[in-house]
Amino acid sequence: MDSGNDVLSITTITLILLIEQVYSLGCFTCSTFNNSNPSCTDPFYPDYNVRDNMYEPYCKQGIKNRVGKFPASFCVKMDGVSMTTGAQITVRTCTLDNMDYQCGIFNFEDEIFRGCLVTCENDACNRSVSLHTSHSCIVLVVLLSLLVICDSSKLIGNECSQCQIT
Repeated sequence: MDSGNDVLSITTITLILLIEQVYSLGCFTCSTFNNSNPSCTDPFYPDYNVRDNMYEPYCKQGIKNRVGKFPASFCVKMDGVSMTTGAQITVRTCTLDNMDYQCGIFNFEDEIFRGCLVTCENDACNRSVSLHTSHSCIVLVVLLSLLVICDSSKLIGNECSQCQIT
């Protein structure tokens, strides 16, 4: 293959790998009303909640007056206290809308609460912070490294038998 085809192949593979990332926001999904689900309250322990299937790697939400579910764009955490009963609620889920960081009075399931809504747009961001590397990014770095090695060996006139991508 010539270097033009190599670049085209690597670009195509990269785009395919990145498409999965764009449409696969993962969020924690759980709720607790008056501590009915202690593993959803704060302090929140993500390792236990992944084990308990509270993490949804491809979180989707419905849209009013539309059929089906759609890939979420944001994770959300809602904390509030009922204005009528004093009950405490925590909800972790995903949404299509960015609500940023809002505190005040809101309506949820026909009840009025005082509390906060926080949205974020990274995997599992409706919990504590962690660092992780995407498998797609690792593959991209390896492919680009191979391309650079092969191109530089051609520049100095050497054969690069290990670098042939078929």
